[in-house]
Amino acid sequence: MMPVTTSTLFSILAAFQAVHAHSWAEQLRLIGADGRFIEAPGYSTPFFARAPGFSVDPLMQNQILDKGSNPDVCKPAGGFQYSAAVPRLTASAGDYVAIQYHENGHVTDPEQTPRKFRGGNVYVYGTLGDAKAERLNDVLYSWDEAGTGGNGNGQLIGAHFFDDGQCFQNRIANPTAIFNERSSRLGVNELLCQTDFRLPENLPSDGIYTVMWVWDWPRIQADGSETVEIYTSCAEIQLRPGRNTGTPLVSYQGLGLEGPGEYAIQSQIDNLIEFDSLGVGSQPPTVARKRETQGNKIFMGSTGSASYNKAPRSIPEVTTFRRLVRAVAAQPIGV
Repeated sequence: MMPVTTSTLFSILAAFQAVHAHSWAEQLRLIGADGRFIEAPGYSTPFFARAPGFSVDPLMQNQILDKGSNPDVCKPAGGFQYSAAVPRLTASAGDYVAIQYHENGHVTDPEQTPRKFRGGNVYVYGTLGDAKAERLNDVLYSWDEAGTGGNGNGQLIGAHFFDDGQCFQNRIANPTAIFNERSSRLGVNELLCQTDFRLPENLPSDGIYTVMWVWDWPRIQADGSETVEIYTSCAEIQLRPGRNTGTPLVSYQGLGLEGPGEYAIQSQIDNLIEFDSLGVGSQPPTVARKRETQGNKIFMGSTGSASYNKAPRSIPEVTTFRRLVRAVAAQPIGV
């Protein structure tokens, strides 16, 4: 089955205005030195492309409603196998990667059900071991950045809010406040969410590294209690030679008409682990901190080839630049 492009995904989802599904990893993107997504995307295991008139929810969605049984983190792949049409992402130790996903209305309509701050927490865990053998409670809130937590089989490599601060669903037919603000600010009608993370610099130059995307999204009941609701996706990354010790700087230079959906989020790059716990009720997590991504003692890389010395643009500058690009593009071509 052929993978679909980001633009195709947007076109398909634009036809469905109501919330009709939950979320999973749509694709993985390698992040370049300027923050731009580069090279061919990779996919989760299993992966089945969305198509009009056909629901892939039961094939892609891995919903966990009970932690007591300590279920597997990864959805069984069934008969799925990676192929030239649906490949693994290829990356090197120290590379930055984005997992993109549809928010399916949970960001655009945040009041539809009582949930955690900014749609709950998304964690990315990574392992060189057999991910199929890993159980939820042994990984979630157990594996840590140093790789020494829980059973020690992997580590936490990314933690961000489900609402990444810029993604939203196409709601032209039935606009919400978030749709109006973000579509006006970003100049697009829909935008995939993303979770950015970094591969450890001490990974080997060959082999498979599995990442686990875990969305912790409990429902808050009227009495203040919470009902477990977790969604996961797992993806294999093919490792290759090389070692990246630089940090991307999202410069937006050469943005053209690509739009913000082709770039990483600088705030996530700058602070890969935003928290390590859920907040109380709908309040933000109490354990949140600023963590520098360079010089992290967890990662033991050597040298990098990219240069990241450009000064970042401020949000007003980026917004003005985008508006200018759109205005120029709208002008008729004269002699």
